[in-house]
Amino acid sequence: MVNTGTLVCDRIDLNSREIVEKLLSLLKMIARDGNNYRKITVSGTYYFRLDRQASESQGWYLIFVSDTPLYVGEANNLNNRLNSNDGSRDNFANPKRKSDSERNFLKRFIVTGYLTDPKVLLIEEGAVCKAFGAEYPLSSIDHTNIEKFLGIFRHNILGKEPRTN
Repeated sequence: MVNTGTLVCDRIDLNSREIVEKLLSLLKMIARDGNNYRKITVSGTYYFRLDRQASESQGWYLIFVSDTPLYVGEANNLNNRLNSNDGSRDNFANPKRKSDSERNFLKRFIVTGYLTDPKVLLIEEGAVCKAFGAEYPLSSIDHTNIEKFLGIFRHNILGKEPRTN
């Protein structure tokens, strides 16, 4: 049973300030390692393409332009999600779609040249599991919670400190 006023968590308890600080520190360390970045382009207006292969593990990704993080996503297979002919299409080729995902906006703005020199930061789930001593793979609850965490703190992982009390 979940206590009222606490986040629903599994193995990684984001209700703990210590855990939040540890996760933010880990993400900053991952962001400082240039091997975790790939240049990203759009191929055929539908598909993301990376300049080199990504891991096929589960994880998360942040798409940046000029060191500004614009989008956080999650993937069951980072390479397939960001470097394939179907994992990154997002139904963009369907002329009957009623709306577009944020990823489609990014693709269009990259193709038109409005967003230039985009890159993606890859965060492998295994690295998070190892840092927290959690069994791989994480539960869907923890996986989703970390995606939300990244969305909130995406501007902080490049070195800017979050406001804390």
